[in-house]
Amino acid sequence: MSKCPERKFGITRFAYEHQDDGVEVKQIIVLPKYQGKGFGKVIVKKLLALAKGNNIYLHTHPKNIVAIILYLKNGFEITSWKENYYGDGEPRLIFRSNK
Repeated sequence: MSKCPERKFGITRFAYEHQDDGVEVKQIIVLPKYQGKGFGKVIVKKLLALAKGNNIYLHTHPKNIVAIILYLKNGFEITSWKENYYGDGEPRLIFRSNK
C-alpha cells in the first residue's frame, strides 16, 4: 500500500491511497463557491483515469445527495453501509468502481 499526497488546485482537493486491490479515495472537496460548476465531475474523471481500470473505493455521508448522484452517474455502485465510520456516530455509504 502506498500513500499518495493530497492534490490541491485552489478550488478543489482530493487525496487517495493505493491499495492491493485498487485505490481508496480518502477525500474529495470542492470549495462551496465552486460547487455545482462541474469540478467534482472533473475530479472523479481524473480519479478514474489515475486508477487505470483498477477498483476505486470511496465513501460519503448518506445525506450528501449531490455526491451520491455524481458517483452513481460515473459508474460507482454502493457496496455497503458502515455505521459510525469515523467514530462520530454518523454512517457512511461505501462505493466501488472498477472502470
